[in-house]
Amino acid sequence: MSTPGDVLSAWLEHVRQEGPQSVKNIVRDHLVSTVQSLLREKSLSDCCDPHDVSLTAPALRHHVIDSLDWFVCAGDPSECFARIRSCEAPPNLCGRSLKHGEPVYTCRDCGADGTCVLCSECFQRSAHRKHRYKMHTTGGGGFCDCGDEEAWKDGVRCEIHQPAVRELDVESSVPSGMSVRAYGVAEQCMRYAVDVLSWNMNDPLPLDLREDMDDYYVAVLVNDEVHSFDEVIHKMCGVLKCSSVQALQLATEVDRLGRTSVLIGSKSKCEEAKTEIKRGTLKKGRELRVDIIPALLLAHQECAIQLLQWLREIGTQCAVLRNLFCEVALKSPANNAVSGSMLGEVLSMDALLWKDARNACQQLFMRHMLLESTCKKLFSIEFIKLYHELQDQFLHDDHDHAISVTSMSVQVFTTPSIVCVMVMAVCAGCGGRCRLL
Repeated sequence: MSTPGDVLSAWLEHVRQEGPQSVKNIVRDHLVSTVQSLLREKSLSDCCDPHDVSLTAPALRHHVIDSLDWFVCAGDPSECFARIRSCEAPPNLCGRSLKHGEPVYTCRDCGADGTCVLCSECFQRSAHRKHRYKMHTTGGGGFCDCGDEEAWKDGVRCEIHQPAVRELDVESSVPSGMSVRAYGVAEQCMRYAVDVLSWNMNDPLPLDLREDMDDYYVAVLVNDEVHSFDEVIHKMCGVLKCSSVQALQLATEVDRLGRTSVLIGSKSKCEEAKTEIKRGTLKKGRELRVDIIPALLLAHQECAIQLLQWLREIGTQCAVLRNLFCEVALKSPANNAVSGSMLGEVLSMDALLWKDARNACQQLFMRHMLLESTCKKLFSIEFIKLYHELQDQFLHDDHDHAISVTSMSVQVFTTPSIVCVMVMAVCAGCGGRCRLL
């Protein structure tokens, strides 16, 4: 396969000749053809694991994402982003994503409420270390509130996130055409991710994602909060005839990622395995869940998750890219008459996703949309429109609240200015009926 440097010149020349609108076709064709080639190579390989046809993150990064990285920057991404960062002031808001079990600090003297927290780095370089504070571990899903003026009565920013003392010429550091390319790439990556992650098993694949690989299907074991590790291990050993060590690895991956492939083969073979795995596992009204997925779709879904993680990463490089992503997320697709934006589509499909996919979507929005004041307000409006639907889905969802999109409510409902925006949005949408309440 071609290296990023090999394809860069051809892609840039194509855009020069065909215009900016050609970026969408370049990206979509690249995603579809590269994933198909990677899967074909792995499926036909003599060393292919009969229980796993997954594409590894390093392979997707090297063959899919690196080319997009170079294309956005029109050259070496490390040099491009280093140049932009040198001209851009440090962000006034930390926004560091907090992992499960990570220590955080709450200031009893200055915090607006108990949900306002600082990461260790910000706390150690803030005035709050000399106040009355509480240290505890986070359940994950939030981020550091350093720099948020509505979170603190005093000591809003640590030493790291002080406002810039001089004007910086950021625009001159952004390569020519980068904004156009980045917008097209982000839009197509998001559209691709929504298409493959929201796929219904009863629907055919989009035309451009189909290929003559109909004999390859994967039996995928999906996580639930009912069955124990031991029950899953016992069932895997009995049905797949694998060792206890292999069964433990499968159970661990299901718990960590939300699902794992347990068998690859013909559709009938996978259906037989599904029947055997589910037999005798009824517990609290639930059997072990096994989905039969075309191997090609599984590969595209794995690619989509890597793309979402990459979009989150490049958004941390500069504010220009974060703002572009917000524009893409709030754009109204012609085929979406329900929510009016790709953001709404992703929020609505949260309950259908597994843990790894949910985390990728939520971290992307938290990093890009909840750190910019205007974007956060626009996110909150979309969130409140769908709030009833999201809560209804959560009531029927057996996943932990921490990995549900409803957990993001703490980021909007605890901010007074955001609450005002949501109230006005609700009032505008109800035709004044809320005044009667």
